[in-house]
Amino acid sequence: RSIVVHLVGEVANPGSYKIPALNTVFNALMAAGGPNNTGSLRQIEVRRNGVVVHQFDTYAFLTDPSNAVYLQDNDYVLVKPMGSVVSLEGAVLKPGKYELNTGEGMAELLQYAGGPGANAYLPIVFVQRYENKSQRVYTYNYDSLSRTNTKLLFQNGDRVFVQENLSEAENQVSISGPVYFPG
Repeated sequence: RSIVVHLVGEVANPGSYKIPALNTVFNALMAAGGPNNTGSLRQIEVRRNGVVVHQFDTYAFLTDPSNAVYLQDNDYVLVKPMGSVVSLEGAVLKPGKYELNTGEGMAELLQYAGGPGANAYLPIVFVQRYENKSQRVYTYNYDSLSRTNTKLLFQNGDRVFVQENLSEAENQVSISGPVYFPG
């Protein structure tokens, strides 16, 4: 059995698609080429008879496929414009650009990036932000913010850099001079 679903909004190839009945929002998005360059991966609505019946979040689906949303005949899938995008660089497992929902901050950003790297030094986190036509760099101690349950929030276009731990190794001896293997 097949159903017809309609993909509208910020989709690469908007239109009506005939797909097998046991398909999810994710499958329908893939059939339509996914969100376009300005389309959200986080703000996707499923509308049935003019009423929003589901809010689909691709990040939630990819981290837990049990978040699948199944479609019915004549459902509309509306991909909204992209929200806030933040670049994450430095000592994290998956550096890149991430779309954040309202209220999401550093904890969620690190989660989407697979967590801090083994060499991450979270007492120093830099945030580069453009304000009033100029660039500003802020330094935060994320460990302190976490301990006090203070949320580090970002603005669209922020660049976040997680510092690497640059401390010297403990219990180290250095040998130099006229020896066979200095170091």
